[in-house]
Amino acid sequence: MVTPLEMNLEMEDFIPCIYNKCSPNYYGLLFAKKIIRESNGFLNSTPHSMDNGDFYFYSDEFLKTFFGEIKISYKGKKGNYRITHIRDWQPFDYYILCFVDIDDDFTPRYYLVPKNIVTQKGYLRLTPMNGTKDSNKDNKNVSKSVTIKGEDCDWFFKKHSLLKGNTFSNLKQFFNKDFIKTNKTKILKSLNFKQ
Repeated sequence: MVTPLEMNLEMEDFIPCIYNKCSPNYYGLLFAKKIIRESNGFLNSTPHSMDNGDFYFYSDEFLKTFFGEIKISYKGKKGNYRITHIRDWQPFDYYILCFVDIDDDFTPRYYLVPKNIVTQKGYLRLTPMNGTKDSNKDNKNVSKSVTIKGEDCDWFFKKHSLLKGNTFSNLKQFFNKDFIKTNKTKILKSLNFKQ
């Protein structure tokens, strides 16, 4: 169990704390809460009943509410990362991804990517988390997962990320209305959004 005091740790201390104290399902929930908290009110928690990611924010620039999901993955024994519980039926817009290299002092790398980069581009091969493709053919909403080689992680997500870099400081720049104004063209292109 993570204490309220631990929820207030700096991000570089919080990431190893949840890895050492929590199961993967639980540390994912805590990490999402921490990111939303660190946004200082820019991101809001999506109500569970909406079934649409972890967070939302309203953009005055686009006159639109954007939704997103937050994922964290720690490097596995074989040097790979794994994104789980990919709910491609949910209509959210973005993923905030964090890949943590436990061999490099729990160094995190952050990416803000359009949802379709994970769910539709074809480079990542999504597989059902439970059962096979055939056994799930009649199931409408099947959570999926993907394993990504450690060396592929950075170049693939960096290419599609809206952030200027991959640090927590870069992610914190996103928690600002000016980020959307400054990156409007990039955001439009990333979402194939028509004005």
